[in-house]
Amino acid sequence: MQSRRVWLPAIDGPEPAGEWLARGVVAEPGGRQLSAGDTTVVIGPEGGWSERELAGAADTVSLAATVLRVETAAVAAATLLTALRSTCVSELGARSG
Repeated sequence: MQSRRVWLPAIDGPEPAGEWLARGVVAEPGGRQLSAGDTTVVIGPEGGWSERELAGAADTVSLAATVLRVETAAVAAATLLTALRSTCVSELGARSG
């Protein structure tokens, strides 16, 4: 309500990591840049993902030049996705106008 958005982000409880690793992009240092097409960012545990977990990842994205704490990574991912979506909406409006 405070941000005057028309939808609320979904926040899910603990679930098996393997399911999410395959369908979202995984936050991991050294990954590619986040893009507007990314809809789900999977934030890992303190200490990072294991090699086995990363092997099951669909793709990896980097959120910052440094390693972020779990709670900071979630806020950074949400902020970056919001900025990317806002930019895309602005660009679409400029093209159609």
